[in-house]
Parts: sequence; C-alpha cells; structure tokens
Amino acid sequence: MTTDVTPTVRPGLQLRAYGSVSDPEILLYCFPYAGGSATFYQPWTALLPATVGLRALQLPGRQDMLDVPPFRHMGDLAAAAARLVTEDARGRRHVFLGHSMGAVLAYETARQQRREGRETPELIALSGYGSPDRERRFPSLEGLDDEELLAEVGRLGGIPAQIAASDQLRPLITPAIRADFTLLDRYRHIPEPPLDCAAAVFGGTDDPAVTVEALHAWDEHFTGSVTIEQFPGGHFYLSKWGSRVLSSVMNRM
Repeated sequence: MTTDVTPTVRPGLQLRAYGSVSDPEILLYCFPYAGGSATFYQPWTALLPATVGLRALQLPGRQDMLDVPPFRHMGDLAAAAARLVTEDARGRRHVFLGHSMGAVLAYETARQQRREGRETPELIALSGYGSPDRERRFPSLEGLDDEELLAEVGRLGGIPAQIAASDQLRPLITPAIRADFTLLDRYRHIPEPPLDCAAAVFGGTDDPAVTVEALHAWDEHFTGSVTIEQFPGGHFYLSKWGSRVLSSVMNRM
C-alpha cells in the first residue's frame, strides 16, 4: 500500500508512506540517490517490524512528478525536507537513511532541523557517500549530452542497460539525473558542530566513488557512536545487500 502523507506538494517535494502500519512507534525516513525515486525503498516494508513505519521522499522531476521543477540547491531541498519530515513525525522517534546523494541530503536535513530547533533523528544511516568535507570522487556531468550522461551514471551501476537503451524511457529519466547531479556539483559543505546523534555508515568494497577513508571520516560529524560496514559490490551494492543494511539499522534502533 502506498499513500501520500501530505495532501499538498511542499514545494516540489512529497513524502510517501509505504506498508500498512497505521500508527508506528518509530519512523524510518528514506532519502533517494541522484535520479532515484521513493519507490526504490518500497520493497523494504516486508522486512520491517510492525512497530516501524517506512516513509520515502519523492523528489520532483520523476515518475508522477515529472512536470514539477527540480530543486537547484541542497540547502533549499534540505529545508523543505526538514519541515516535511518534522510535521509528519509529530514528535515520534525517527531515523534517517539515505544512499549516495540521499546520504548527504539526510545529513543536511538533520542539520536544518537543528538550526530550526526541531527534533533531530536518533540515528542517521549513510550509504554510498563519504564525509562531505572530503574531496568528492563522483564524475562531473556538466556539459555532457544525454547519451554521455547516461553512460557515466551507468558506470556506477545506477541505470539498468535496458532502460538506458530505451528511446521511450531515456527522456523520462534524464532530466532528474541531470538536475540531481547539478545539485551535487553545487553543494559545498559548511562546517558546523557535530550532530548529537549516532550514525551507521555503509559502502561497497569496490565503489570507485567512495573510499573507505571517506566513510570513516563521517565520525567527525556526530557526537554519538559511528559504525562503519562495507559489503561486496560497487556504488549500488545496496541493490543486493539492502536487507543486511536494513537489519544493521534496525539493530541500532
């Protein structure tokens, strides 16, 4: 079952509730990777206990939000996400989980909550993205045409070959990918005190974009305990090892 938690788009951002848990004790908010959608996390509902509800952010420019203009700056996106999540959580325990771009968005959303005096998550799970104050190793996609863009993203494993080769699907997925990577290119980390929560950091052993040193560097951004786990695979190791990652997160909640 899928529902929209809020009746209106805040601006260009929606929150999807998956599963049948009507009044969860704990909320798991999932943040998408660049070009990804909320539905990536929908299968995880079958792996969650009855006390946990799954929410996923749906960004503009994809699926049923194709005509909604994308966000151009991480700060604007994080501010919208912070308001949306806080209003939905209503004081309940909550945890963030994000992969790749979703990891840095989850981190910046928590920092925005703190700036506004809102309740922050008790745990942030960060997957496929190194500490944001370290040098990024993601390719720059500026100036690439659509074919080159999809080829670069395809090397990271984020686009099935049959989709990238489809004349019908390429025009539907390219704008969101381009917008998200532009947002990442513009993002610059601004130092602030560490967040007063714990973190669980995950990565693929063969990820060309994220080093193990960059994963460990997340420790500097949290006052709580920070654990580091790697699983076999590249940047999208999560597609295969999602259940193990989710299990690790549940064990810390």
